[in-house]
Amino acid sequence: WHTYLRVADAAQARVRGVRGASWHNFATGDKGSFDANELAVAPDTDTVIQGVGPALALLDSAWGRQIHVETTGCPSAVVWNPRSSSTHADNPTAQAWRDFVCVETGACKDNAVIVAPHSDLTMSTRISVETLCSWPRSDAAEATLDQTCGAVSRTSVQTLHLSTSNSAHPTPNSRGSSSRSKERHIQ
Repeated sequence: WHTYLRVADAAQARVRGVRGASWHNFATGDKGSFDANELAVAPDTDTVIQGVGPALALLDSAWGRQIHVETTGCPSAVVWNPRSSSTHADNPTAQAWRDFVCVETGACKDNAVIVAPHSDLTMSTRISVETLCSWPRSDAAEATLDQTCGAVSRTSVQTLHLSTSNSAHPTPNSRGSSSRSKERHIQ
């Protein structure tokens, strides 16, 4: 899923839940594995993360919340933002970089999946928003990282189910069938 998650300031955003996963930043060419449990959204962030667990969190301390991204069957994540160290100011995408962070889950690159004939594949992503307890405070960015109120304000669930036919080369649009369901619950 290509999820653009609205944040108050992408320069302050961090993705948590990545410790031990391998990463490749396609904007810079850098590769490695995470020793820490967070990825800061910095200029030139276009990072594919392999081996992520079933739960990531996008910390949006400027708005006093964290956005939970929980998955089933999604071993990969892509964290992306158009903020570039070399972008020209007249580029509209470059001007909007502070407003969002993409946290896309699925199975890509090293974890790409080939669905064999007569097989099924189901992946799901659940996105929910939780308020940080001690917000607003002047030191909210540091003080509230581990303090949540447990108040979930919104939840969105997306599920992809792919089922292949008898074809030797199935694709979801021409030889197989796929269904995508999307539910949105606003509380």
